[in-house]
Amino acid sequence: MNRLHSVSLITRDTEMLRLIEKVNKVVDSNSSVLLIGETGTGKEVFADYIHRLSNRGSGPFVKIGLAALPPDLLESELFGFEKGSFTNADHRKKGMFEIASSGSLFLDDIDDTPLNIQTKLLRVLAMWSGISAGQHPYLLTYG
Repeated sequence: MNRLHSVSLITRDTEMLRLIEKVNKVVDSNSSVLLIGETGTGKEVFADYIHRLSNRGSGPFVKIGLAALPPDLLESELFGFEKGSFTNADHRKKGMFEIASSGSLFLDDIDDTPLNIQTKLLRVLAMWSGISAGQHPYLLTYG
């Protein structure tokens, strides 16, 4: 990815410049990144920044607001399902993890997600953390 690709972080604030320096250290890692902050502090802006500068920047940047989806729909949105896996599953549906597999997945408001879904997310993230070749990076937010 061309590192001069449009990235929108402009500041003169020394604290923000230090934060950008820290963030720049993770852009080329294949690790999941946890961004913590209050609503409106720019977690999504930083997630987009990380994605655009990373080696996954040409892939999709998939954003999902976990708090906005009903719990019964959340699991199939995240993980998808196979045809015939339950009543009325007349087709295969890709989940957000699969859609973002060549890019980045931004999971917003994990703390507002039901605990059973948080547990499944933790398992998926732990499983993918052991896989090489730079697949399945995730950008997570809390707060």
